[in-house]
Amino acid sequence: LPYLKRPNCNITVGPTNRPRSPNILKFYSILMVFLGLTSCTSIDSVMKSYLGANKQDLLVNWGAPQNTMSDGNGGEIWIYIKSGQSTTPGFSQTNSFGTANTFGNINTNRYGSTYQGNTFYNGTSYTTSSATHTTTWTRTCSFFIDSTGTIYKYAWNIN
Repeated sequence: LPYLKRPNCNITVGPTNRPRSPNILKFYSILMVFLGLTSCTSIDSVMKSYLGANKQDLLVNWGAPQNTMSDGNGGEIWIYIKSGQSTTPGFSQTNSFGTANTFGNINTNRYGSTYQGNTFYNGTSYTTSSATHTTTWTRTCSFFIDSTGTIYKYAWNIN
């Protein structure tokens, strides 16, 4: 999918008491794949759907995390990292302006007409162009999991 330069987005959400059913989690995971997580709203919605879920649901839908660490309270933080590129194509446009003058003589005889003359053009042309631009981005998604295996918080960042 084509992407424009993405804004820096930082979202952190605290605890919730709303557990999610596995069917809802599966739906959001499938939706996440099709939408490609192209906006701040969609990644936030997908990650929010895991609040109250078990870490096994996350493992089934997202796979193994790229990194794990302690949350300092007996739980852990699972970190998922994805990088990509988006390209904006370049363009080139040329504009010309000026004046032209034509003068001459038309000679007519019984066999037809002839024209003899000159045309002069005085003008300017300029070209505006832009090179193709590629932006590299990295998305980091962190899930905070308590000692019972329940996801209680998430955070994400796109640079």
